[in-house]
Amino acid sequence: MTFLRIVRACAALVVFAQLSATRGLAQCDEWKSGFELSGVDGEVRSIVDFDDGAGPALYIGGTFTIAGGVSAQHVARWDGTAWSPLGSGLLGTSYPTVNALIVFDDGSGPALYAAGSFNTAGGTPASNIAKWNGAGWSALGGGLSDVAYALAVYDDGAGRALYVGGSFVDAGGVHVWNVARWDGATWQALQHGTNGRVYALATFDDGSGPKLYVGGEFYQINGTPFDKIAAWDGTSWSPLGLGVGGNPNAPFDPVICLAVFDDGSGPALFAGGNFHSAGGAPASNVARWDGVAWSALGAGTDNAVVALHVHDDGSGLALIVGGIFEHAGGLLANNVAKWTASGWSTLGSGFFPFASVRALGVFDAGTGPELYAGGSLVSSDGVAINNVGVFRAAHWRAVSPGDGIGGIGSPVVNALIVHDDGSGPGLYAGGLFESAGGTTSRGVAKWNGSSWSALGSGVGGAGDEVRALAYLPSGPTPGLYAGGRLVSLGQIARWDGSNWSTVGGGVSGSQPNAVNALTILGGTLYVAGHFAMAGCNNIAAWTGSNWSALGSGVGGGSVRALAVHDDGSGPAVFAGGDFTTAGGAAAASIARWRGSAWSPLSTGVSGPVRALAVFDDGGGAALYVGGLFATAGGTPASNIAKWDGSNWAPLGSGVDAEVDTLTVWDDGNGPALIAGGSFTSAGGASSVNHIARWNGVVWSSLGSGLDGSAVVVRSYDAGVAGGASLFAGGRFHYAGGIASARIAEYGRCAPGAPFCFGDGTVGPCPCGNEGATGRGCQNSASTGGARLDSAGTTSPDTLVLQVSGEMPTALTVFAQGDAAISPLHFGDGLRCVGGNLKRLYVKSAVGGAAFAPGSGDLSVTARSAALGDTIHPGDTRFYLAYYRDPDPAFCSTPAGNSFNASNAISIVW
Repeated sequence: MTFLRIVRACAALVVFAQLSATRGLAQCDEWKSGFELSGVDGEVRSIVDFDDGAGPALYIGGTFTIAGGVSAQHVARWDGTAWSPLGSGLLGTSYPTVNALIVFDDGSGPALYAAGSFNTAGGTPASNIAKWNGAGWSALGGGLSDVAYALAVYDDGAGRALYVGGSFVDAGGVHVWNVARWDGATWQALQHGTNGRVYALATFDDGSGPKLYVGGEFYQINGTPFDKIAAWDGTSWSPLGLGVGGNPNAPFDPVICLAVFDDGSGPALFAGGNFHSAGGAPASNVARWDGVAWSALGAGTDNAVVALHVHDDGSGLALIVGGIFEHAGGLLANNVAKWTASGWSTLGSGFFPFASVRALGVFDAGTGPELYAGGSLVSSDGVAINNVGVFRAAHWRAVSPGDGIGGIGSPVVNALIVHDDGSGPGLYAGGLFESAGGTTSRGVAKWNGSSWSALGSGVGGAGDEVRALAYLPSGPTPGLYAGGRLVSLGQIARWDGSNWSTVGGGVSGSQPNAVNALTILGGTLYVAGHFAMAGCNNIAAWTGSNWSALGSGVGGGSVRALAVHDDGSGPAVFAGGDFTTAGGAAAASIARWRGSAWSPLSTGVSGPVRALAVFDDGGGAALYVGGLFATAGGTPASNIAKWDGSNWAPLGSGVDAEVDTLTVWDDGNGPALIAGGSFTSAGGASSVNHIARWNGVVWSSLGSGLDGSAVVVRSYDAGVAGGASLFAGGRFHYAGGIASARIAEYGRCAPGAPFCFGDGTVGPCPCGNEGATGRGCQNSASTGGARLDSAGTTSPDTLVLQVSGEMPTALTVFAQGDAAISPLHFGDGLRCVGGNLKRLYVKSAVGGAAFAPGSGDLSVTARSAALGDTIHPGDTRFYLAYYRDPDPAFCSTPAGNSFNASNAISIVW
């Protein structure tokens, strides 16, 4: 079984017993943790710090549903160490989101207020605005009739009240027109409100007393012209000169954000948005109002400003400006920049590609105030950000570590293959993504069983998608091949171990071109999809030096799947898709190429084919076909069928929706066919949820399945213990209820229960260096702390311990004790293992990971006995890994520590 960082133990273990000389009864299987996402899985639109009674924390709101490894519906709490949800969050409406957060005291104590688009808060009806008191959610009267975008607190002379702006016309039954006041009990209108959306609210005193400033895309208030911005004094509205506007490419040229800042010439109101003039004079997307006149901020930005915040990074107060721009004041800033009395400057390298900063905030997690940015953020300086970034010491970093796969929009894993590049077998993932496990990895990444690595800077350009992977081991052009929508590479590329290059000029033809499938037969690479180059209709062969056609190819549609199989007349390439002809003859969605001619498989299937695999259910190897069809060879077959070389047969009653992927996996009870797709029932059994197992007789589930489509499934054995695990890739966020961002592992249960975490749950780390959830204390490599896991079995003893998240080449000691003790400071970490302590193994980490026992080592029980501690059935032992971490600048109080520790694991033998 492949090692992952496992944070829960099996509920029960199945006793291992030999059934034959070659096959044993499998241990219990389960979905594994360890592929959670760093950051969040959707856009962040608001950031604020607040203490709800559990200590200071940073709160974020947006379109996300997962924060780190936990479910957090559109709002989440970050305490500097771990993410947590706010009850069941905010839900409802067709596109739920939180656009604004603020802290306000309505007389019952400070509370967090959230506004956006939702209709329930913590399961309670709440229309687009709600209050969180640290324990639960509550509504604000009847709420708002439509989306809210902005919140502010202002005292108009009648006491502090909460103001909200948006696109609503009703608040608690009161006619309000896009802006309203909440006094803690009732809603009130601000006279007639605005005639367009309100995006921004702020309080500012220009010398004549505090006023509420309102920005948006309106141009009138009660018939009086107000160009995108106005001031409210509690009684009446007043303009800010001629307002802002003048952007011909943005007809509503709105004000999107407001902030108050003194850049050296006195306090002023700063407005950001998508405009080209302020007060009738040029001002590019950001401008300053001093109470009398507007002024530009130098050359401004070259696209919209969406967020403003004041922060002191140690060099003095500055206005932090975020948005969708590339340049600020002529400097390459990549969506975030700083404005001071000295002018514009950058913050690191900003964010890219296709990024947008939509929220800014400051939070002190115990090491000093840090600037947080949220939005649609992929990476910065080669570090995966996943929508929330922290700026300190001139660089952006991720908020929390994770090994999931992320990116802009809707990332997906489409392809998985196993390949040994000389450094050991690895699982290669391809798809539409920008990061894997905190590493910027566009389109393709490698998983070695404990960590991800990139292949150069990735394949293709931003927005390109890998749909298929294959490895050609020999010939003139050996290497890893990736096919998909890779526009600049002709849809297909080759990785030679150092660089990506196009293959034979790529494939071309009618748009949209794409390579959907790859396979290898006899040293030849077969490439299929949707293209029409030089007579190669949708399928071609690459010999290593040129492209060749397969007869006249296939027509009437595209190819979506390829497989090599011998159905009794020799090895052949089988192609499936939505085509109607092959070699000019009728072929319903599937056909066979034997090297010189095409032939149909009887009458084919009645709908598109999406997946092919070869499997022997005990009656001989056969071709299995999945897709979206009702019959195969005229026989009812619900979306999946078997071709034995002569006839079609169904697989029981099939599955209830499309099959997108097929593979074969042996869980210890013999090989089985694994199917993945958009279905939720198989063989009449409900709740298989996108992935199911066919053993040749019946269908069965894999735990509780996935919460989204499985696009690809493959087995992979990292060579540690327990055999191969099954990996699934696709468009899901959870596997078996465990957060797994687009990729997940299913395999043998781990014997052991983790405890003694350095995440603050059992006590403070030595110098406030709390790690991420489920890990040891933070280390100088900022991995979030080391994590100890287990795999294998206790009877017989195949147990293996693995630690990950250490220093890259740390000397590591695996220790065993027979007692659990209260947490003690231990170097830069914590120790909860005591009693009769034994140093079982000493290993050197590779890539921050180490495991034991290794090749030639005694088993854990044999090693323990050799050290004088015999382990009997039923005994409990406790395990810890500690490792060198000699950086003198890290955790300098107390001084002299040169090592750190993982979490601990308890195992009942």
